[in-house]
Amino acid sequence: MAQQNIQIKYCNYFFETYKKNIHSQNGEDGVIEEILKRLDINKGFVCEVGIVDIEKYSNTFNLIKKEFNALLIENNVIRNNEITKATKNFKNVKVINDDVNANITLDTILQKSNVPKDLDIISIDNSGNEYNIWKSLQTYKPKLVIIKINSGVNPTIKDHIHTKNKYDGTAFLPMYNLGNEKGYTFVLHSGNMIFVRNDLYERLHITYTNPLENFFPKWYLEEEQNKNKNSFVLNNSQAPFTDIKEEKKKTNTNNPLINRVNAIF
Repeated sequence: MAQQNIQIKYCNYFFETYKKNIHSQNGEDGVIEEILKRLDINKGFVCEVGIVDIEKYSNTFNLIKKEFNALLIENNVIRNNEITKATKNFKNVKVINDDVNANITLDTILQKSNVPKDLDIISIDNSGNEYNIWKSLQTYKPKLVIIKINSGVNPTIKDHIHTKNKYDGTAFLPMYNLGNEKGYTFVLHSGNMIFVRNDLYERLHITYTNPLENFFPKWYLEEEQNKNKNSFVLNNSQAPFTDIKEEKKKTNTNNPLINRVNAIF
């Protein structure tokens, strides 16, 4: 019996509406602001693991400037010194030069720094090892998790989990599944995947039919073009997600990227 193709239309309403960069890379600052607004959070504690450039690629520096307390963890000595210099006038910030790994878990580092277990945000961008870092986190339950994935990989692949000498970074689906296992609901993808803790999700009033609608496909499309491919079809044997009610909200249909993705998904 022939498989029936399932066409996934790009929507990502929340991301397309609120994306804005102040210090983030792909619109996360505006998205985070709106999520925190809906959760009625205007002060608290954030943690960021892995910061290439705090002025250009940070998901927390905008909040630090709004007086959120922060723990910033960077394993590269040079970048750590740059972060320390950039935040020297912020008494609400602690910068640590440390490497999160199997021997030094994120739980251990957070505990040593007296981070509240119910902190507001953890953002993880750590050289492809994001999946393992989040999976190892047991004691701390942040309200919001922002985590980098390999966005150039087919988002329906189940086994692409960061493995040395095999897979670089983790694909959309295994990270989505990990979030579910840890008690989080997927919100959107911007290059990073954003999750909110299950007990808070309804307060966001965000709904969608299929999580792939909220997968921002820029990098995946670029990878497919590099392979001389011009289409992406999700067949029913690959459909990995549970249906949720669709958000009834308009988006900018004149956006050429959205139109292009609509034709492919």
